[in-house]
Amino acid sequence: MAQWGDQSSEIEQETILIQDGHYCGRRFQSGQLQAVWFIEEQQVKFYHRDGSVLEVYSVDEIKRSGHREVA
Repeated sequence: MAQWGDQSSEIEQETILIQDGHYCGRRFQSGQLQAVWFIEEQQVKFYHRDGSVLEVYSVDEIKRSGHREVA
């Protein structure tokens, strides 16, 4: 997360996302950043607190790279 200007590495808040009564992902908040893991799309999207998208990763891409700290 430091690459986006946020020095915090601790998850401050985790939210389970439900849409139409079905589990659809999780949202993680740390400092000025958010990460949303979209289950159906198999993506993790990183956002700045202002809502701008910083980066999008596929879950397979994360698994291959070994980034265990992401979602």
